[in-house]
Amino acid sequence: MNPDLLFVVTAALSLAGVIGGVVARDRQITRMIADGDKELHARVNRVREDMVRRSDLDGHLLRVDEAIKELRAELRESRKETTMRLDAILAAVKTGS
Repeated sequence: MNPDLLFVVTAALSLAGVIGGVVARDRQITRMIADGDKELHARVNRVREDMVRRSDLDGHLLRVDEAIKELRAELRESRKETTMRLDAILAAVKTGS
């Protein structure tokens, strides 16, 4: 076989092998990136489904705040009544002795 022809065939086959390797590696990297993107999107979707938006909770939080304010007011009234009763008991005990 002619040495020049052998060189051209060998070079062409080597070039084809290198290009094929580059294409195969490119496809593998693209597939890895796509798989990573799918996993990332699945995680984002799971977080979005598990979490609640702040605007959805605002009504509930306002209701809880109102309930806490009402409880504080009731406790203040109860303390005042208890103090008045204790004062009456102490006054009765002092006058009785």
